[in-house]
Amino acid sequence: MSALKDNIKKYRTAKGFTLQYVADKVGITEATMQRYESGEIKNIKHATIVALADVFGVDPSQLMGWDTSADGKSAEVTLTGKDKKDIAKNLDGIMQDLENVDGLMFDGDPMSDEAIESLRSAMLMGLELVKLKNKKKYGRKNKKDPNK
Repeated sequence: MSALKDNIKKYRTAKGFTLQYVADKVGITEATMQRYESGEIKNIKHATIVALADVFGVDPSQLMGWDTSADGKSAEVTLTGKDKKDIAKNLDGIMQDLENVDGLMFDGDPMSDEAIESLRSAMLMGLELVKLKNKKKYGRKNKKDPNK
């Protein structure tokens, strides 16, 4: 998570934004924003990461430190609207399958709505990361013919 806290500060200072400005844009307190930037809060909600990335004008995967090229600079690969729709459709299917198996349980107890939302957010970030990595690795090649 060190990359996230470092990137939050890097993008904020590069844009010349104050902690208060970013906090206001994201809908959190300045103290919470400072705790994100210092690394004191490590588990940041997906929606907050997306909002921060939007304020900084970067992709969430770049903010997380996942989407970089070999030289450490931001890669050109991003998710298209179609990619995002496909991911959302896949995620909905996965969540339906999980819920239809006798409900979602954790340690023998039904999962709370908050826990289910956390699981959904984590799975969304994972699916987005996999899609970005595959786009980087395979580019626009035809899946059926790897020589194209």
